[in-house]
Amino acid sequence: AFRGDYTKPYKKILYLLPSNLIPQLKTSITWARRRIHFTVPFYYFDDYSPSDRETLSKTAGDGVYVLGYGMLSGKTTEGMIHNVSPDLIIADECHTLTNRKSARTRRVMHYLKKNPYTALCLLSGTIVRKTILEYHHLISLALKNNSPVPMPWSEAQHLSIALTNPDGMIPSMEIRMS
Repeated sequence: AFRGDYTKPYKKILYLLPSNLIPQLKTSITWARRRIHFTVPFYYFDDYSPSDRETLSKTAGDGVYVLGYGMLSGKTTEGMIHNVSPDLIIADECHTLTNRKSARTRRVMHYLKKNPYTALCLLSGTIVRKTILEYHHLISLALKNNSPVPMPWSEAQHLSIALTNPDGMIPSMEIRMS
């Protein structure tokens, strides 16, 4: 994504992942740099003190900014995301962002809603636990008009009811007569 081999190039990328996976990512990046031409700069917010994180977000150049989901709970993190001003947000283990009311999800959603041209890449092996409503906000922002679920929340809610009903149809109590 940074070089633009298969997409347009994204020069500022925010990579979100569980904080406990950051050491593994660092090891993998080091391994890759020894074996292939992989020169993308990486900036790990967890390598900096809280006061230096804000400075990093304002001054560092193009590259991949790695932010653990745990840091998204901090009040200053939304400002850091806006300072970085990423062209692409990669949310690894994105099921972490399914709770629309959590502070971490709201901080990411605020940025994406204020910056609608920011691309969003969602990665997860366990994205759906219950219904499509869990990830409606994410898939709508990631795929926009290409979303396989209805964009209006109310329509997605009706589809979700239909899909979760064991009979495969909307229960008669849920149908409104028009």
